[in-house]
Amino acid sequence: MSKNIILTPVFRSEAAILAALKALGFSEVERATNMRMWGGTQRPADLVVRRAHAGCLYGDIGFVRGAVGYQMAMDEIDSRTLMRGEFLDRFSQEYAKAVTVAVMEQYGFHTVSETKVGKQMRIAMCQGW
Repeated sequence: MSKNIILTPVFRSEAAILAALKALGFSEVERATNMRMWGGTQRPADLVVRRAHAGCLYGDIGFVRGAVGYQMAMDEIDSRTLMRGEFLDRFSQEYAKAVTVAVMEQYGFHTVSETKVGKQMRIAMCQGW
């Protein structure tokens, strides 16, 4: 039996969430709506990727805003099968990249190159020009 889960990491930046989702191919995100979960249940969410845009899933992928940031909500089975079980790791990596780049850009840096070595991502940045 499937169940709905709320993941414990808190994602503080909405812009970085949207950038991470876009990097993973999920560019259609609805705001302030109900997300549909397995079994027809619904729950309110602030950001929602509909399962129709995410592949063969039991429910939507949602982000619920709390006091300190957003928490991801999705079906437990979907968390283990989406992107061959790598969705959560890949989302976290893309989110961290988006936050890092945004902070560095505030200090005048810009991205020169990005490379992936295995599961590790390397970003070369330069200041000025």
